[in-house]
Amino acid sequence: MAIRRLLSLMLVADEAHPTGLPAYVVLLATIFIAVAVVALFRASFQQRRATSSPTVAVVVLGDLGRSPRMQNHAWCLAQAGYRVHLVGYDDTPCHPRILSDAGIHITPIPAPWVDRHRKKFPGALFLAFAAVKVVGQVWSLVRVVGWEVPGLKVIVQQNPPSIPSLPVLWAVSVVRGAALVVDWHNYGYSLLALGMQTRGAVGRGLVRVSAAVERLFGGLARASFCVSQAMQTDLSTRWSVRPPPIVLYDRPPDTFTPLPLSAKHDTLFRYLGQSLESSSPDADLQPGHHSAFADVLAEASGDEVAWPAGVDRSVREVSVLTAVECADRGRGRGRVVWREGRPALMVTSTSWTADEDFGLLLEALVKYDDAAERWGSRLPPVVVLITGKGPLKASWLRSASRHRFRGVHIRTVFAPAEDYPKLLGCADLGLCLHYSSSGLDLPMKAVDMLGCGLPILAHGFPTLAELLHEGHNALFFDDAASLATALTSVLEGFHDSPGGAPRLCRLRQCAAERRPGSWADEWNSKVKPLMETLMA
Repeated sequence: MAIRRLLSLMLVADEAHPTGLPAYVVLLATIFIAVAVVALFRASFQQRRATSSPTVAVVVLGDLGRSPRMQNHAWCLAQAGYRVHLVGYDDTPCHPRILSDAGIHITPIPAPWVDRHRKKFPGALFLAFAAVKVVGQVWSLVRVVGWEVPGLKVIVQQNPPSIPSLPVLWAVSVVRGAALVVDWHNYGYSLLALGMQTRGAVGRGLVRVSAAVERLFGGLARASFCVSQAMQTDLSTRWSVRPPPIVLYDRPPDTFTPLPLSAKHDTLFRYLGQSLESSSPDADLQPGHHSAFADVLAEASGDEVAWPAGVDRSVREVSVLTAVECADRGRGRGRVVWREGRPALMVTSTSWTADEDFGLLLEALVKYDDAAERWGSRLPPVVVLITGKGPLKASWLRSASRHRFRGVHIRTVFAPAEDYPKLLGCADLGLCLHYSSSGLDLPMKAVDMLGCGLPILAHGFPTLAELLHEGHNALFFDDAASLATALTSVLEGFHDSPGGAPRLCRLRQCAAERRPGSWADEWNSKVKPLMETLMA
């Protein structure tokens, strides 16, 4: 069956999407990879498998710490009793529950050394850079997944990236007798197209190669998952993927939940201190401030706290948004309250890549700042907290620094995995700038925000309706003007009541009522039965 698909897909072009590639190119590449793997490792594979317990390799050709969905796969597999090797770049620490799970082994692959020398390959030399990088990645995947992972039974691969991971892992699965399962997050070729827009015919050729490889080897997988119903339909109809992918919606882990006011104060104080002047827009926030109430805040479950011994009962500790004050001096009881006239907090997370338009955000913030100046107290100041790191971050911050904002304050942070849900839980509003390169994926950041009960302003595209309900838990925008309009409409009258602006309150209530189910429930109902079959 695999051979028939290999031949048919190389000979038949996709009429709806002219991304065909000469058959001999794909065939030669396939033969080269497969023969190399077979020649080097076949005998050793058979011996190692016979002496090892069955293992699932969860593979990300990227930073493991910034791949939450694949971490979630690894965690659920381990909870189901399987031995798991989580394979990828070990740049950012994984979540503590991953690091502490005895059933999960972090198996790093080295990041391509050539990435450090990217600037030495300008213009047409980009092809040489890409070739050297791919060769190194091929070797790393073959060495680690093909040799170092013992008893390999199933490979669960994140896609994208597609090249070289799809053909290499397919070849490894054939040689080792393992099942390849592809988790489709998006299409690799559509993301590549964003970066190839200025490279003319060479860029278009690379996109065609990527699409052909992705279609060919993605269709050879034993099974697959995808993140939306729209993507399942596209994969099964346009690319004839069989069996049709299982729609596995992202769900927030249990750590993404609404926070009580006491926990908000502790988190905000640690990262922002007592005022915005305690931090700089030119550097990432660090959790360097220590609250005098940290111990009692950790034990509180709402807005009331015990007054700590040794702290004067006339003290009032403030963060940018909240304050702790003594409500009953006789009984030594305190409470956490919102600060009067506080700013609104809007949070967004990003990888700072081309599929998010931060130029649009900057233009919208300028418009909001102008509106706040005209409207006076009807609109609050806004703290925009941007989490994440990536290639476009420095240039955007330089652009933002040229604007003299009056009521907009931009701060950036790259928080450890255990603090990211807390920062989301402190916010009044979530912002999702993700615009799907394929039109078919769904942003996990929006899922995390829903888990924390946040209403969301989201860059709209059709598939997003599978996740967000406009006017209920989200408002959609498509340009800077509509984002600025949505932001002003949500925050108008923010200081009229302790709960915030009327429209924001309605959206927040709907967001709380429509919180998605758990990842564990989604995984256990859809993935666990498949894994039991593949591991049998």
